[in-house]
Amino acid sequence: MAYAFQTRIELECADGFYPRSDLSTYQSDDFDLRLGDLHYRDVREYAVGRNTSAGWQERLDATNDPLP
Repeated sequence: MAYAFQTRIELECADGFYPRSDLSTYQSDDFDLRLGDLHYRDVREYAVGRNTSAGWQERLDATNDPLP
């Protein structure tokens, strides 16, 4: 049996990464959840997990538009 504590993984891809959509509250009957979806509709998500954290740096092209 092996354990790994405080590990780190770093991913790089020349083509970039695409964000995922959080559809867990899609068409919910709860007003607060739907309002949260509206407020955070432009927030991109690139990593999901339990008991983890993630960070990323957005790359921009020559016209300052975000790359995938």
